[in-house]
Amino acid sequence: MPANFENTGKKIDDTTRRMEDELRHFIKYLNDDVVPKIRTHGSQILKSAAEQLSRLADSMDDKKSGEGTK
Repeated sequence: MPANFENTGKKIDDTTRRMEDELRHFIKYLNDDVVPKIRTHGSQILKSAAEQLSRLADSMDDKKSGEGTK
C-alpha cells in the first residue's frame, strides 16, 4: 500500500510540474504575442471610432444649424 501511495504522490508531483511549465509557456505567449497585437489593433479601432464620432458630431451640427434657417 505505501508503494502505491508513493506512486500516486509522484504522479501528482509530475503532473503539477508539467502544468506549471505549460502555464509559464502560456503566460509568455500572452505577453509576447497576444498583448502587443491587442495594443496595436486596439489603438487602430479607437482611432477609427473617433473619426466616425467626429463625422457624426459634424452631421448633428449641420442638421442643428439647418433647423434655425427654416
